[in-house]
Amino acid sequence: MWKCGNVRMPMPMKLELILFILSCVAAVHMQAQCDSSAQIVNDTLYAVDNGSMLDSSIFVPPNELASYYSFDHQQDSIRFLYIVGEFAKNSQWVYLNHWCLDKVYNFDVVADSAKWEYSNAALSAISRTKTIPVIAGDTLSFFREFYWLDKTNGGIINASKLVSDDAISMSVELIDEISGERIMLIDTVHISTTTQSKKPCIYAWKPAMARIGFLVPNSVTETTSVFLRANVFSGGSSGSSFMRSDMMQVQLSKQQLESSGWQNFSNSVVSENDCTASCYFSMSALSSPRRIEINVDNGQTAINKIMTYDFYGNLFNTTTLPSLPMN
Repeated sequence: MWKCGNVRMPMPMKLELILFILSCVAAVHMQAQCDSSAQIVNDTLYAVDNGSMLDSSIFVPPNELASYYSFDHQQDSIRFLYIVGEFAKNSQWVYLNHWCLDKVYNFDVVADSAKWEYSNAALSAISRTKTIPVIAGDTLSFFREFYWLDKTNGGIINASKLVSDDAISMSVELIDEISGERIMLIDTVHISTTTQSKKPCIYAWKPAMARIGFLVPNSVTETTSVFLRANVFSGGSSGSSFMRSDMMQVQLSKQQLESSGWQNFSNSVVSENDCTASCYFSMSALSSPRRIEINVDNGQTAINKIMTYDFYGNLFNTTTLPSLPMN
């Protein structure tokens, strides 16, 4: 059976009540208008006790509430969730485009079933931030996490078991608004198909829960209009695509990265991962003179050049390799 909505670990009662108030306020707003402005919160929210009395000692200031896209991919054996949000430029929130509080894509709430109206590509195209001006040196950041529920074992979060008939991929990239070209690939995750007898096979640049920050590269020499886009892809025998729900939360990065339970899960994803990246070359930094030495594996014929980038993504050297003899 398909399920809609997000799965989160338990929170303290008063914090749950804060979120409940937020949901009620937002629901009233949605009845009148459903647009991206619901994510702009200017008022501090306070917790209430069981008697509906405000507790002024527990509150959430506006800058700790953020908007997110929550992607959901469901198969017979797993429910995989990928959540991305808290987009910011120089510590100021960047709001999401095509976002509507509690709206769900590819799911019929009344029928409680999947409804494939958007392909993964179409869903990715509308999963982006508002357009913002940037120049080299600006700091952009976001939070993203992924986890899965083992539906064969009561829907528990289980890092050691991810049975997937489909390959699943997610990424975040910086896009030039005018040209539509990618400026930078910022983050990427790939989950390979996995059977009952194998451990998860995951390739990722960052941990399962990560706050990711980066500088706009020096190649952006003048103020440029850009946006950040989250992409999802799946392919395999299940016939499923990603669903997406739009939500507001008290900063997930703070909750998740400070939670021992989520830290243990993130560490377990690494230890239980059955796949490791393989390289066709090794690199070491040398001095006197200062240089980089790259050794290509003996017998490797697939590499024809090496392109070297600095920390900020700027290409500063391309070395064409000589043709290797074919024996």
